[in-house]
Parts: sequence; structure tokens; C-alpha cells
Amino acid sequence: MTRLLACALALAVSACAPAYDGPTLEVKAAPFREVLAERGEVGSEIELPVSSAFNAKVNTLIPEGTVVKAGAIVGQLGVETQRDDWEKTRLRLAQMRAQLPLTRAKSDFEVVERESEAKNAELELKIAKLKLALLVEGRSGTQIVDAAESVGTLQAEREILEATLPEAEALRQKGYVSDQEVRRMRARRGQLDAEMKAVRAKLAALEAGPRREEIALERLKVEQAASAREAARKRLRAERVEAALEKESAQSDVDRAAEREAYRAAQVRLGTLRAPGPGIVIYQEIWTGAGVEKLKAGDTIEEGSALVKIADAGRQVVRAEVQEAAAARLTPKMAVRCLFDAYPGLMLAGEVRKIAPVAAAKLDGDLNRVQAIEVVVALAKPDARLRPGMSANLEFVLAEVPGALAVPTEAIAAGATGPRVWVVAGGRATERPIVTGGANERETLVKSGLAPGERIALRRPGGQP
Repeated sequence: MTRLLACALALAVSACAPAYDGPTLEVKAAPFREVLAERGEVGSEIELPVSSAFNAKVNTLIPEGTVVKAGAIVGQLGVETQRDDWEKTRLRLAQMRAQLPLTRAKSDFEVVERESEAKNAELELKIAKLKLALLVEGRSGTQIVDAAESVGTLQAEREILEATLPEAEALRQKGYVSDQEVRRMRARRGQLDAEMKAVRAKLAALEAGPRREEIALERLKVEQAASAREAARKRLRAERVEAALEKESAQSDVDRAAEREAYRAAQVRLGTLRAPGPGIVIYQEIWTGAGVEKLKAGDTIEEGSALVKIADAGRQVVRAEVQEAAAARLTPKMAVRCLFDAYPGLMLAGEVRKIAPVAAAKLDGDLNRVQAIEVVVALAKPDARLRPGMSANLEFVLAEVPGALAVPTEAIAAGATGPRVWVVAGGRATERPIVTGGANERETLVKSGLAPGERIALRRPGGQP
């Protein structure tokens, strides 16, 4: 009875269904690929930047898009100011290097002088100590004997002189001896008297021994000599330290001057813009005062400005900004199909190489700010026809379902209770609710509500919504 009622109800519904003579599609089981479609831009996985090291004017640039080798000249900045500074630092460095040996020699000479003073002070101390030792230890017997012998020798000579002097005076009166000779003999007699007096005094002192005052005086001389030696040693140590500091300071000044000269020379060299690696020359956009424009000869740029990108043509990628909700479904190494506006028949395989770790704000089609994440897709086989900056359509393969039922997305209508399609049978179209799954740009997966072999309307019958 229930089956009869169901059949009757189906017949009634079919009889009420509108007639349909439009295009239809037979639902068949086939592999289905769920994709996420995004727009992207062709670039390179390796893009080496070239920046300005100083404020300058761009004198020359090679044409954008030129393929260059590593080290090739890309452009030339004006370096007149940098070259003048370089010449000044070179001259200053040459002067300082010429002065350096003189500074070292002067420092060494001053150290030698202090060393000589210290040696002299050391010698004076040794002499003072020796004198004190001789005085403290007493006069030796040899000294006393020598002094006594000296007295005897002088006494004998005086006695001879005293005996011959009267005879010489008599002869002088007769004219046989000159007055000068007599005066010389008298002077010698006085000299002998003085020498004997001194030697006798010395002999008496030797026989009496040293006095306490003499010992105290010699000890004071030793202390003074020791103090002078220590002062000389301190001056020597200080002079050595000062000489080392002077030489180190002079060398540091030369080193700093050499660093400044090398920096100025590097600035002059950096005025020649060179490719840091092989690739295609791409000029950056800069603010010109009137707006943002591509870099060109004649522009004035500021220090640190990014001027050029060298894109490696052998490492082609497509960069896309994917909204954060969609990006959450992407994973590294996910397969991607890449299609290009410039070459409609070209389709290249790729894979997700990199997903940015942070999101950034961007404007969507309605000029609303949304959070997007940069996704880099590496092409499996680079194509020489692709140039940096070309647009591309990306299809991220989210899932692949074998033997699935999928229908064109435009054949599905939105109902009050969910999606629906129109099933065509016997020339009439019947509305049927379905449960959908993933989708791609053309088709939507149907999880339930349709069976293989059924036909669906590709447009709505009777103009119904």
C-alpha cells in the first residue's frame, strides 16, 4: 500500500513538472578535482636586490628585461662627491703612513735615552756602594805602606833638592846657572813640601781609621744613588709604556684612515650598479615627487633605495596573495595548475613552495581591506616565454575524488533549504535537493541527491528562479 502511494505521488509530481526541451547533461561517475582558484604574478624564486649606497643621481641604466650575467654593469650613479672624498682620504692616508716610521723612531729614541739614564744610575749606585764598603771595611795595610813609601820618596827628593840649591845659587851668581833654573828648583821644593803634607795627612788618616761622619756621608750617597736609580727605572718604564701607546695610537690612526679610504673607495665602486647574480633586470618603483614610477636615468635616489631586481629566469615562480581563510587550506608541496593570460593554451604544473608565515592587509575587488598571505608556487619546468610580471591563473588542487558525481556549477540553484538541481525525465524537469561538496572553477561535487545515468537541466526550466 505504501509503495502504491509513493508511486502515485511520484506520478502526480511528474505530471505537475514543467516541460523542458533545453540542454541537458547526463550525470556520470568520473574523477573530480577540487581546486582553489587564485590570480598570481610570474616572478623568480631568486630575486637579488641592488640598492643605492648613498644619495645620488642615476646617470645611466641598461634596458629593463635585459638578461645579464653575474657582475654585469646594470647602471651608473653620479659619484663626483664620493670621488672627491676618496681623493682627500687617500692623500691623508699617504701622509699618515709616511709619518708613521718617524713617530716610531722618535719613540724608540726616547726609550733608548731613558735606558741610558737607568744604566748610568745603576753604575753610580755601584760606585757609591763600593766606596762605602771600602770605608766601612777600613784602610788596608797596602794603602798605609804605599802612603809611607810616598812620604819617604818625597822626603828623599826634597833633601837632594835642599842640598843642591845653595850650589845652584852660587853658580847663578857666576853666570853658569840661569835665574829661571834656580826659581824652578825653589818652586819644586815648595811643591814637595805640599805633597808631603798631603801624603802625611792621608797616612795619618789611614792609620787612624774612618770617622763616623765619613761613613754616614757615604751611606747618604748610597741612598741618594739608589733613589736616583729607582727614579730612572720608573722613568724608563713610563717611557716604554708611553712609547708603546704612541706607536699603537699612530698605527690605529693609520688603520682608521685606511678604513675610511677603503669605505670611500667602495662608495665610488658602488656607484657602478652591478648584477649580484645572473638573471633578468627588473627596475623597482620609486617615489619621484610626482608619484610612484619605474626607475629611469635622471632620477635622484636616496641612500638605501631599492633600485633593481635581478630575477633568475631558471627559477620561475608565481606569487599569489591568498585570503587567510583560503590560505589555511593550502599546504607545502600541494600540486598547482598554472595557466597564463598571455598564452591561453599553456598549462604548467607547479607546487606550493612557500607559504608566508605572516599575513598582510590588501584591498579586495570592493576596495575592502582583507588579510592575505603570500603563497609562492614553483613551476616544475620553467618556460622561456614567461616574463616577470606576467599574470597567471592558479588552481590549487585541494582534493581528488575518484568516481565522483560532479555537475556544472551553473546548473545548481540556491533553494530555501539548500542547493537544488532540475532532473529531466520524459521531457519534464523535476526540482530535486542535493548535498554538495567541494568545487572548482567549472564543477561542483554532488555527495547525494543524484544517481549516475540521470540527466539534469543546464538551465532553469520555464524561467523559474
